[in-house]
Amino acid sequence: MKKALPTYFLISILILAGCAQKTEQKDLGPGKTQETKAPQTKAISHPTLVFCYPDSNFIRDFQEKYGMTAWYHYRDSLGSKFFRHKAFCSEEKIPAYSTDQRFIRFNLSGQEIIFDNRLFLEGAGVLMFDGIRPPKILDKEKFNTESLALSQKPALKQVEKQPHTNLPAPKIEEIAATKTHLAIRENTDSVKLLIPLDADGIDPIALRRIIKSRPLPANTLEDIARLNTKTLLSVVFENDIFSNTDRYFTNGSQIHLYSPVFATIASAQIFLPYNKYAVHTYGLGVVQNIYTPSTTKLGGIQYGDRPYSGVLYASFSRNSTDLKRRQSLISEVNAGVIGPASEGEFVQSLVHNVVPTNDEPLGWEYQIQNDIVLNYDLWFEKQWFLQGKFSANTILGAQAGTLYDKAWFGASAYYSYIQNGFQSSNDLLSRIQKNAAFNWRLFVDLRSSLNIYDATLQGGMFNKSSVYTISATETEKVVFKGQFGGGFTYKWLGFRATQNILSPEFVGGKFHFWGSFHLLFFLN
Repeated sequence: MKKALPTYFLISILILAGCAQKTEQKDLGPGKTQETKAPQTKAISHPTLVFCYPDSNFIRDFQEKYGMTAWYHYRDSLGSKFFRHKAFCSEEKIPAYSTDQRFIRFNLSGQEIIFDNRLFLEGAGVLMFDGIRPPKILDKEKFNTESLALSQKPALKQVEKQPHTNLPAPKIEEIAATKTHLAIRENTDSVKLLIPLDADGIDPIALRRIIKSRPLPANTLEDIARLNTKTLLSVVFENDIFSNTDRYFTNGSQIHLYSPVFATIASAQIFLPYNKYAVHTYGLGVVQNIYTPSTTKLGGIQYGDRPYSGVLYASFSRNSTDLKRRQSLISEVNAGVIGPASEGEFVQSLVHNVVPTNDEPLGWEYQIQNDIVLNYDLWFEKQWFLQGKFSANTILGAQAGTLYDKAWFGASAYYSYIQNGFQSSNDLLSRIQKNAAFNWRLFVDLRSSLNIYDATLQGGMFNKSSVYTISATETEKVVFKGQFGGGFTYKWLGFRATQNILSPEFVGGKFHFWGSFHLLFFLN
């Protein structure tokens, strides 16, 4: 019994020591944690890539901020990205390790280095540890080239394919062999088949069986959409005062918030589907546009001129940007009112009263009367030229509903300080595509529209009580619009200035010029 006491005492000390070394945090209630030290996991000492998944705290915070649906989108996109990276590692024989712990320990020449997972701004990423230098965060755009430094792939000699009369004839891109296996990869996909070799070479029956039992996916791995997790605030102000006029489209104001939380709105299903690889950016906004005749200093109805009208509507949009195919698809649903309820008269009168040299606008009592606004707008932009810092796109658009019924055709050209590969008339992803702190660009955009219906000229589609409108026969069926300007993005801020030119919209009308300013705030 006396001999057993020291043994029990030693075991008790070891158990207490093990409990004292338990890990990083204690739960102190919702949103409160107390950090102690990194968990005592085995330190990584050999060269490897470490795929770091979001830890439990990141997952909880993400779900509380954006909701479960947004988390599922982000998790799927992360799994898709890591799957492609891991497939590349397997093909190039690059050692890889996965973990979802907050702290990852490395052993560098006897010295312990602890990496904190919170250094990844998006909660996840890939580390490269070569055993010689401290671990390095891999750039996602340079993953393939940088990770090859750890490749253990031996140089394999190319061998000739054994002729077999019954062997299927897939298009072979690469054949490499060892003593026991033959690797075949078709150039139509990224699947690599390992075929066992018998004493006489390839067994054609075994080859057919393997190909048949391993069907390829209907879509390649790149054809997976993911959610843009960034939050952006966009503010646009347009006015013809910058062109020293006060007529036609005289003022426009827009404010939009883009956030992944809007992807959870059930009506997001109304957007035209885009099933290829793309980044989806969802937004909600409010737009007000004001239209007047060529002068606001005359009372009464100005026949042969543009009628007074105001438009106010809410906008729900999705921007699907496909960097692989260098194209984007923007779907937008607008719902609101045209007429006095839009408060166009109030806003213009307020602006005129603020500027002492302006006269009170006359004639608003003859504006287009209240009617419903419900429109679906669709824009498709495709890049067809890219050379250095120059690029050019084509644009197709369609607007259908109670406000506008138009078809658009156009082209745009860009010169950028830092080439993003694909640029579009929508700036929302310009900073996300490149992590540079500063970027600027110049652009020219030329479009023409085929006009079928315009409620700001012809009156509401349902309410026909407006005193004065322009008939369909007096509207111009083809209208040209030009834009040119420039902008920049710097860290959390974006800015764009544009000069707009519009050809006459009705018989006897004039060309119209106005300027616009666009502010963009990157909130995370």
